[in-house]
Amino acid sequence: MTKIILFGDSITAGWNEEGITDALTSKVAAIFPEDHIINAGIPGDTTSDGLKRLEAHVLRYQPDIVTLFFGANDVAIDRLISLNKYLANMVDIIEKIGPEKVILFSAPYTKQAIRKFDRPLSRCRKFSDGLAELAEEKGLPFVNVLDEMINSERADEWLQEDGLHFSDYGYQRLGELFTQKIMEKKRELNND
Repeated sequence: MTKIILFGDSITAGWNEEGITDALTSKVAAIFPEDHIINAGIPGDTTSDGLKRLEAHVLRYQPDIVTLFFGANDVAIDRLISLNKYLANMVDIIEKIGPEKVILFSAPYTKQAIRKFDRPLSRCRKFSDGLAELAEEKGLPFVNVLDEMINSERADEWLQEDGLHFSDYGYQRLGELFTQKIMEKKRELNND
């Protein structure tokens, strides 16, 4: 049995929609029925909050794979989290979990007609690019969720009316991205 923990904020937890666990569980269970998926998403969390609860919500379960999907709140202007602080927090989380277990997911796109003043695209891009560089430097699997959404040409359809949280359609697409990377990581672990 592979123990998989989904660690992140409200987008990981699910917000008025089915959520990533449902979208992911059905896909992963069909391929790896023995796997156990734990959702450790907490609405409103930043990487600073994630660090505080890392032991209780992740490490104590001794996971085999951990997806890190933080950034939607870190990029918020009112949180006053710098790119450097975000990346330092991510490095701390990665090191405590063990880099060989981690899959990184960037901050998502936010509907700019609604969110351009609290989560501007330029700030989302900066955080996403910074995490991409960190992933490359550490040799970690990485999904650029921001680019996946924008390049889909249906970016706004991934989101609910609030322009931040994912819709059913968004969770289905996100579930596909998660499933692909988890399957790759599981194959890598099985080959070791």
